[in-house]
Amino acid sequence: MFKNLGEKLTEKIGEIGDSIKDAIKASGTPLDLSKFNNPIAEKTEWSPLKPGGTSFRTHEFYKKTGEARFKATKGNLMFSGIFMVIGLVVPVLMMTPAISSGSSSESLPFIVNFVPLVFFFAGFFLFRVSTKPIVFSKTTGYFWKGRLKGNESPEQKPLKEYCRLRDIVALQIISEHVSGSSSSSGRSSSFRSYEINLILQDAGRLNVIDHGKKIKLLEDAEKLAAYLGVPVWMGRI
Repeated sequence: MFKNLGEKLTEKIGEIGDSIKDAIKASGTPLDLSKFNNPIAEKTEWSPLKPGGTSFRTHEFYKKTGEARFKATKGNLMFSGIFMVIGLVVPVLMMTPAISSGSSSESLPFIVNFVPLVFFFAGFFLFRVSTKPIVFSKTTGYFWKGRLKGNESPEQKPLKEYCRLRDIVALQIISEHVSGSSSSSGRSSSFRSYEINLILQDAGRLNVIDHGKKIKLLEDAEKLAAYLGVPVWMGRI
């Protein structure tokens, strides 16, 4: 019991410490952009590009012949899968007693026909978003997020998020404090979410990934930067 209490106390102290550090950073001196030794950094926005985020790791970096990609993690796929399973299993569980007793399925509540479908399609939507390709192709010379057919290029689609690899100047790492509602136990669900963004020649930005596992995101950023041959510009994280 005392061991668990000690662990919870340590965890709480850590959360308070993180909050204090965040407050100090937020109220401290402006970010010194001169350290990046590039005028584009001065023109770049350093606020979060993608509001919100998740507390778990959503994507992981990997390389294959001619390209590098980010793919959805197992945890991310399981999250969307849970919704789809609920949408499929709940109707069966609710209909089983009626079928066993010989009652007509028409007598079942409307919720059986509607609510499970909401869960299923919500899960399917999350699955589609999670598995949207995030590609850095040295074969075509493009970065893009989205689904292409065959040899179709991002410009032909056209996709909202794409650029030429030669236009990428650096990777930007920034974070955001995401506030959540308190649970029934009184614990806040707030967390920090971290972004990898591409900084382009015109100081524009494109988001790559955004999730709450700082160490893993930094590791993936270093791998991607090495693959592209560009520096990592670290904001306040």
